[in-house]
Amino acid sequence: YEPMPLFIIPDRKLSLQDMQARMRDHYEDTPYEMTSDPGAGPYKAPQRNRPMRYEVDGKKYTHERPVATQQTAWHFVSQSRADLPDPVGGVLWFGTDDANTSVYMPFYCSMTEVPEEVRPGNGDLYTFSPTANFWVNNWVANQAYGKYNLMIDDIRKVQGALEDRFT
Repeated sequence: YEPMPLFIIPDRKLSLQDMQARMRDHYEDTPYEMTSDPGAGPYKAPQRNRPMRYEVDGKKYTHERPVATQQTAWHFVSQSRADLPDPVGGVLWFGTDDANTSVYMPFYCSMTEVPEEVRPGNGDLYTFSPTANFWVNNWVANQAYGKYNLMIDDIRKVQGALEDRFT
């Protein structure tokens, strides 16, 4: 295979949902598809454990690093909408943990308070909180890793429903 390009020029205007889907990408519909190679296992999981390089029968291999990876702490998509008033025209769609399974929350440029779900003190890396955005997204992701192809369609339905409510 040829090396992947650093960037591409889109052939059409990209929507918010297009960008969110790209952040959740594991090279679906490409030769690098991660849910159909032997590493995906019986549940077609796109996650690969470290190290990314490995050797079998004297031959060296490397797993590609997908855009969405289980090592993600946080991710975002920035949206600028010149057709709306400034207080709501700029939105940072913010998510925590693995972009593939998390839900993007809108943060408008006019916000003056931090939502409870991401407020400091509502859980941390070592302290679980059922109301913390990170911990809920982390729990969903960890449940999905073991039975990926049985769960991802349901996760996508819930992601879509929640994100549609925000728009």
